Amino acid sequence: MRLLMEVIDALDRDEFTFFAQPQCDISTGKVVGAESLVRWQHREMGLISPSRFVPLLERAGMIHLLDQQVWEKVCRWMRSWMDRGNQPVPISINISRIDIISMDVPAFLSSLLEKYNLPAKYLKAEITESACAEEDDINDTIDRLQKAGFLVMMDDFGSGYSSLNMLKSIPVDVLKIDMRFLEIKEESEEQKGIGILESIINMARLMGIPVIVEGVETLRQENILRSMGCHYTQGFYHYKPLPIEQFELLLSDEGRLDFNGLHCKKVEPFHVRELIDETLFTDATVNSILGPAAVYDVYEGNIEVTRVNEQYFHLAGMNVFDNEGLAMKLWENVWDDDRPTLLGLFASAYERRPTGAEGAIHYVKPDGKVLWVQVRIFFLREQEEHRIYFVALSDITPLREKRRTLALRPVADMGTEEMERLEQYFGSLPCGYGLVRIDLDRSGKPMSFDIVYINQEMERMCGSEPQTLRHLAVKAFGDDQEQLLDKAYQSAYVGAVITHYTQSAITGHYLQLTLYQYGHGYAACLLQDMTNMQIYERASAACCWPIGRAAACRSENGSCSIKPMP
Repeated sequence: MRLLMEVIDALDRDEFTFFAQPQCDISTGKVVGAESLVRWQHREMGLISPSRFVPLLERAGMIHLLDQQVWEKVCRWMRSWMDRGNQPVPISINISRIDIISMDVPAFLSSLLEKYNLPAKYLKAEITESACAEEDDINDTIDRLQKAGFLVMMDDFGSGYSSLNMLKSIPVDVLKIDMRFLEIKEESEEQKGIGILESIINMARLMGIPVIVEGVETLRQENILRSMGCHYTQGFYHYKPLPIEQFELLLSDEGRLDFNGLHCKKVEPFHVRELIDETLFTDATVNSILGPAAVYDVYEGNIEVTRVNEQYFHLAGMNVFDNEGLAMKLWENVWDDDRPTLLGLFASAYERRPTGAEGAIHYVKPDGKVLWVQVRIFFLREQEEHRIYFVALSDITPLREKRRTLALRPVADMGTEEMERLEQYFGSLPCGYGLVRIDLDRSGKPMSFDIVYINQEMERMCGSEPQTLRHLAVKAFGDDQEQLLDKAYQSAYVGAVITHYTQSAITGHYLQLTLYQYGHGYAACLLQDMTNMQIYERASAACCWPIGRAAACRSENGSCSIKPMP
């Protein structure tokens, strides 16, 4: 009772004001309108949230007194903004069930428009779904508001029990949906919420009703809505409710505003069921539309290919009828260094559902040809710790070759000028730096390498004798020169970035080698001493870094003293 009396006194003292929360076009980020939200500027306690006093006024049946005051403040501000030579965006006001019972809402709002000489298009009326459900004469109110020129919005759509039936009988202009559909703890229920939300958006689109989704707080939520074809959002991701001074500052930049109003695109939606309609599409047509595609099963770090189409076989260079060991063959033909990348894309697709993830990997065909393949991965479902994904692939090798031809030029012979340039840029680096040229035989395979430059730190770490450097380079790859040449070739000619770990035979320190393309046919090598980091990370476990790709070291008691780098 004390709080209620304070609210009544505050109404008399004109302590209530409003904040404005912008509504944005999801594709442009421009502001298309705003919602007015009441705030209490208490003379002693400062700004008070509406959750403290609005429910109290609703229970007391007095919320209409507050709403009338806020509506007039909105109109008064809009008149002031226009008198200063500015064009406003439409602002919505909230109309409750008690407002409709307590007064003639259309008549009151029309009187405000006349008092402040405002066009009705600048004032939107938000009526809650619960008010629509409980009042038999709501249609008359909405009809009169629309005839007076107001745009009528149904707020909190989907929070009640009669939503679908009301859409049929109540002629609103815009639906507002709350993101609470996705605020569910269990992932399985979240997927159901996404499905319900998408169904409502599609249904509204078919009826030609624009939709605003409010409560959008993250980029993931906006991406989900964008994938559903939603055009307008409201929430903290773009703007919090703004005091009127900050709102005016936003409106003063007309480049951030969209005055075209809310629209619903009339394009006929395309349905997945049409793809499986045999009267429209044959299997060959669908496969041609999809291109190379497969269904993957990912579990406990393993990947299995469970289904593929004919185009996938052609991309992989395999016989369509050769199904024996198919899953293992396809996985093994992914380039070793790209397998972590592919696993990361699966994890990213799971986190970013339903938009998926996209990246590129190297795929080695049975004939030895290396393809550069673009993959798009979409999470489908999860069953007993198995995650099922749809993967679409495309061969972008020709595009990459064209880019390399246009963008990369062979490095000239390392003359005095080039060597001086290398020394200027890399001579004083705090890490080792070297440059090697990879020579090819007539068939285009790597046959040898020449070290053409090393900086001071590389010389300190590994020595300066060419023969010693060549020996150490091969030693770093477990005395496997073919492996060294293959990695260097991938960097110098394909453009891959390769990281390798080893131990210096000179200092005994643990080293990280990073190979990348310096120019067509040349690979640069960054050499970093990781000993201190290794000691820091592994001291508590008394273990050290493996040398090469695999290591096994047993101490006297038989326990392993070397553990793999994470």
